[in-house]
Amino acid sequence: MNRVMNGFFVFLTVAGLGFLSFFGGVLVGEYDVRPFYSLLRPAFALADLLCDRPMNGALLGNSGLWSARPAGKTGLVYAAPSKAFEGYTLLSSAHEQSAFLYDMQGELVHKWQLPFEQIWETPPYAETPAAHAQFYWRSMHLYPNGNLLVSCCLADNPRGYGLVLMDSESNPVWTLDERVAGAFSVDGAGRIHALVREIRNEPIPDLPQLVCPFIDDVLVTFSPEREVLSRVSLIDQAVKAVGGRNLSFLKPLPDGALGTSSIHPVSSALAGKFPAVNEGDLLVSMSAAGLLAIVSADTGKIEWIFDGPGEKQSCARASAAGDILLFDGQGLKQRGLKSAVVRLDPAKRKVTWLYSGQPGQALNSAYHAVLEELPNANLLVTEAMEGRIFELTPDRKVVWDWRSPFRAGKDDSFVAVVLGAKRYGKNEIDFKFNNGGREWF
Repeated sequence: MNRVMNGFFVFLTVAGLGFLSFFGGVLVGEYDVRPFYSLLRPAFALADLLCDRPMNGALLGNSGLWSARPAGKTGLVYAAPSKAFEGYTLLSSAHEQSAFLYDMQGELVHKWQLPFEQIWETPPYAETPAAHAQFYWRSMHLYPNGNLLVSCCLADNPRGYGLVLMDSESNPVWTLDERVAGAFSVDGAGRIHALVREIRNEPIPDLPQLVCPFIDDVLVTFSPEREVLSRVSLIDQAVKAVGGRNLSFLKPLPDGALGTSSIHPVSSALAGKFPAVNEGDLLVSMSAAGLLAIVSADTGKIEWIFDGPGEKQSCARASAAGDILLFDGQGLKQRGLKSAVVRLDPAKRKVTWLYSGQPGQALNSAYHAVLEELPNANLLVTEAMEGRIFELTPDRKVVWDWRSPFRAGKDDSFVAVVLGAKRYGKNEIDFKFNNGGREWF
């Protein structure tokens, strides 16, 4: 009798598991509903990027492109004109495929807008038209004549979908069909240094924890005519640079073991601190690994690497004085901080200056934040997940403060993430603004 009952319970267990598996498969395959999404998100994300299968719009809230933040004042909320750097602020926002140019009074003076489906008639990587609304512009470069170069990315797929150059009227000029994953920079010679994420199927002996397939961050340099000049695996270079040190901290994450988040040129002052580094080499922030590195623009070799002072830094830039400026989104938690702007002496490998916000208003942007040093030595800080851009003096005073008006949800309880901002002096751009029919040049 006991044997019969045990067999019956085994049968019920197997049948129940089979039904749940079938039902779960129907939910995922037919309706894109994902049970235990929070727990299994890395597995779902990796499956999506390997299959080039964008996520359904119902899951966009999990993408990190909208933040739950209480509604408040929007637009320009504070300005001290005599202490701020005069110019125009370019920014992109997660709520649509557009770029916005604001004056110092917070007035919109120009807008670029180019939906994804108008860029590529036959998209090289995105096969689901319904997903086009989930694309956003991650990084941008504005040329003096109003041409705008942007990288197209998609929520919950870290591999990127290419670069597009458009004119000042938002007409596409050319596209570059590489999996550019957000980060890129344009040097003085017009070369484009871009992060391309590639699926890698060959193991790395020194990193047995990276089970194939995994994402490799590849630094690709293109000529102004978009020809590939070099293609370098950053993870291979990182392994060579750290030598025999323990690399167990590198994990097979959905966005890559390194999670490279920014690429910016090295200043002459920073290059002067290292014998093998030249002006124009590239300072790279490897966010997921918590690494900073300087990569030779000519050879692709990592000439300097540092695993600190924190981790999860979303942006690193060389200052005019030769320091490294970075926005650390999460890595300084041991100091009790949510996020911090840090100035690092790279030779001494020591933090010399830190800003974590004002009383009652702590910096808080785990991802996507951006920094820029302005000609007057102030910093333009994009606190991305707060939908905020502000200008900060060396003595930690806020002299210009803008809050995103792009909100959604009940009582405007969500703000669109601001994905990047840059301030341009009036002598740096030379085209006619078209907002409201006003001509500025």
